[in-house]
Amino acid sequence: MKSLMRRMVSVLLLAVLLLGMTSEMGSRAYAMDTIAVTVGKTRQILLGATITGSLTSGSWSSDNSSVARIISQSPAECTVEGVSAGTTTIRCSYRYYTGGTYINSTWMCSVEVSNSGSDSSSTYMKLYFFNDETEDSITLDLAGVEGKKSEYVSFYTDPYTKLGVTSQWYDGLYYLSMDVSGGKPTTVTYSSADTTADGDLVFAGNTVRLTAKKVGMETITFRICSVRNKRFYGTSYGAAKLYVRVVCSHKFDQGVVVAEQSDSQHEVVDYTCTLCGEKMRKEHTVYNISYDANGGTGAPASQRKRSGNNITLPKTILTREGWTFVGWSEQPDAPAASYLPGESFARDANTTFYAVWKQPDFVLPASLTKIEADTFAGGAFTFVKVPESVVSIDTRAFENCPNLAYIYIPKTTKTIYTSAFSGVTGLTVIGVSGTRASSLASQCGFDFIPAA
Repeated sequence: MKSLMRRMVSVLLLAVLLLGMTSEMGSRAYAMDTIAVTVGKTRQILLGATITGSLTSGSWSSDNSSVARIISQSPAECTVEGVSAGTTTIRCSYRYYTGGTYINSTWMCSVEVSNSGSDSSSTYMKLYFFNDETEDSITLDLAGVEGKKSEYVSFYTDPYTKLGVTSQWYDGLYYLSMDVSGGKPTTVTYSSADTTADGDLVFAGNTVRLTAKKVGMETITFRICSVRNKRFYGTSYGAAKLYVRVVCSHKFDQGVVVAEQSDSQHEVVDYTCTLCGEKMRKEHTVYNISYDANGGTGAPASQRKRSGNNITLPKTILTREGWTFVGWSEQPDAPAASYLPGESFARDANTTFYAVWKQPDFVLPASLTKIEADTFAGGAFTFVKVPESVVSIDTRAFENCPNLAYIYIPKTTKTIYTSAFSGVTGLTVIGVSGTRASSLASQCGFDFIPAA
């Protein structure tokens, strides 16, 4: 009961500091040196300054709004949105009243914005330190996509504790330290730390980042400490035990065939997880996936598909005089493609794919060298072929063309404004891989078919 009362008092003190704000584990980012945000996603940031009086005002700003921008704010918190990959600083200029005096100050943190990846699933947790020992737990996933691969752990005490946010070794500043008397962690790696003469690890400031390393379970003990001459100089607010569980959602390799029946329609395959090394044996029915050029040339070789596994349709370049390859269908006379090169195919069945060919209904003159702004905006054509003579396509050139489904762009076209196709949806770009045509498709989210 006494332990419970101490916890309640500390939580109430923290609530006073944050002016009554609530926090949800995993849904908010807490004050720390660096906060990770994904492009197009938002994250809340709480004012991390130690305030002994009453907060009266706070104004948030971003040093570079093209990387991360403030979309809402109150004096003690803000919401940031990732705009583009990069790093910027978020600042809060705040004012508080204490001892009969108004104090003006600035608090800041670094925001790191990334396009995607395992860090986008990272969350932030808080370890509270009291006079008695506390416990918490996290689960990390080696795969990262299916679960958290990294997690930031921060220490918090009561609002009157002086927290250290410097790497200098001064008395009276408090640090998050990892007790490694039983050995350093083996299931996780951790952000850089300094080693004291006692052998423990000390993290500058109040945050350590843990990243899954191998499957297993272990306990990590953290302490708050002050340091003198690289030796612990007493501890404060006890210790916190963190129970770490690392799992693996598995990413298996292509497997090795260990047994095959005489009819070649069944095989036994051994798979190995590329992350943790776990083995898996499966028996498959094998299906034949074949390709018909359907009047053209260059059909890819047949593929063997194992039951339960997806295959990727090849990106082979097919040719046919006067026609353009636009994809695959299971019907030889299909008016439109059902699958594009590079798409995944999942159905378990012997299948023949037929090439689908299209002829452009709008061929631009060979003498054209530049497509000017707004030239073909609102056009009713479905398939445009840009001649080799065109070197640039200007802004809004094909804006709001409601039926435009395909466009062939030659490798000679070096300059294309992404706004050239504003208002166009469902477009498939056909061109040479590695040229401006392929990068345009990537930038605008269009499908891309490689051509000769």
